Amino acid sequence: MGTSPYFNFASLIALLAALAFSLPFVVRLAEKLGIDRSFGILVTLAAAFVALAFVFIRNRLRHKERIVSRIGQIRTQIEKKPSDVASYSYQSDHLADLYLTLGQKSEALGAFEEYLKVLEANLKERDEASEHLKEKDRVILAIERLTQDLASDEILE
Repeated sequence: MGTSPYFNFASLIALLAALAFSLPFVVRLAEKLGIDRSFGILVTLAAAFVALAFVFIRNRLRHKERIVSRIGQIRTQIEKKPSDVASYSYQSDHLADLYLTLGQKSEALGAFEEYLKVLEANLKERDEASEHLKEKDRVILAIERLTQDLASDEILE
């Protein structure tokens, strides 16, 4: 979380320091205005809960939007260079892995199958052994697991 452009530790520390120094002042002011201490604490906790829920939901939506935009970028790369193995990844994120992050197992299975076809075609052309064969084995294993997961999901439904 620390390296994300959407999260700044310095601003969080500054906010916590401001709250720590201003909270006693706000409590004394509320007591002078006739507001009961327990009611003030309850309102403060409710406001903090609403603020935290807002931040959490907003960050989850931003995360999903980033994943969807990366999927779009990878799909554009695939359209431009359909026979290139590297076009199935963007900044070390594989298309099928992004689909799995969103919980879209059938789309991930399709992406892995497409990728396996391109990978096998490249293996036949170049005869590169070690790295591409390991990648092929990883993809085949992922396809088998996804097929089993989808079959078990269909049985449960």
